[in-house]
Amino acid sequence: MRKLLSLTFLLFAIEGHCASTGKILAEEAMDAKLSEGFEARMNVYVVENSGKRTFPMKIALIGAFGRERQRIIARGISPASIHDKFYAAERSPSGKIRAVSWDGTGNAAPFDAGKGIFSSGIVLRDLLSPWFSWANQREEGSSEAGDIRCTLLLSRNGEGESVESCLDHGLSLRTRMFGKERSEIRSIQVKETMKTGSGRIAARKLSVREQGGRTTEIEAYAGDEEYRIPPGAFSRLDGAEK
Repeated sequence: MRKLLSLTFLLFAIEGHCASTGKILAEEAMDAKLSEGFEARMNVYVVENSGKRTFPMKIALIGAFGRERQRIIARGISPASIHDKFYAAERSPSGKIRAVSWDGTGNAAPFDAGKGIFSSGIVLRDLLSPWFSWANQREEGSSEAGDIRCTLLLSRNGEGESVESCLDHGLSLRTRMFGKERSEIRSIQVKETMKTGSGRIAARKLSVREQGGRTTEIEAYAGDEEYRIPPGAFSRLDGAEK
């Protein structure tokens, strides 16, 4: 009986350690994303299940990530079919995400932040990484992404969703999203990293694999981690609040 009680206490101690370590890992990942302003330009290819590869799209992302509020805008550059097509999203202090989209000078319309933008696998919700602020965070040991050793973090919310992140220096080298039945919805794999001017490790090449097998390949070709966001850049989001 004494051995059984001792084992029970040990299991609770391990559980508590994993949970507290998980919270620290989530906070480190959130801290690694903090920015007063950034811009990134990237080439995007979509590879269909048949193997057909689309012509590259060029898009730009600008954003500002604070501890309480994160905002991001995606703008289509080329081809002409996406030129001046915009998407924007914001994560509020309560954790709620709302998004809008618009063309050129048109009015902003509500947009589902969980859907792909520019007919690709890039999802606004993923860019905001809301799971790092979920209450349930647990370290799950270690794994490898490519040839890099990383720490597994499992994040869960109260709606049955979970996200597994494989973290190295706050960057998730492999991110897997699961639905309520533990079915994998989407995965993001970092193929190549780079060191920024401030010394941070950032993703340079990524691939997004959707549930149906379609893959989106992303390669950053330019960026500014100290980007001065123009006044009114997020005005469409502000207008959507009214």
